[in-house]
Amino acid sequence: IKHSPWSPTEDTIVLEGKSEGLGFPEIAKSLPGRVAEQVRRRYLNCLDPTIRKDEWTEQEKEALFDAQRRMGNKWTAIAALLPGRSENAVKNCWHNQI
Repeated sequence: IKHSPWSPTEDTIVLEGKSEGLGFPEIAKSLPGRVAEQVRRRYLNCLDPTIRKDEWTEQEKEALFDAQRRMGNKWTAIAALLPGRSENAVKNCWHNQI
């Protein structure tokens, strides 16, 4: 398994694969040394065009804190409640605020 940073070429392969409707396992076959889970995380945390990278609003932070109190550290479930925020962004925001 490759653990080096993602290259622009690899990112392009992931984005093209998603635009063609391929799943993460199929995309991973085009990326030597990468596995489907790495491709999934790269897409969902970095490349997905619906991800928001702007500052968090106070309302979003309140929703995050409320959800974390109710659900614990279930970042994927919490991210589903915050449109445009990735699982990784949710976790990072939480840890940066406490």
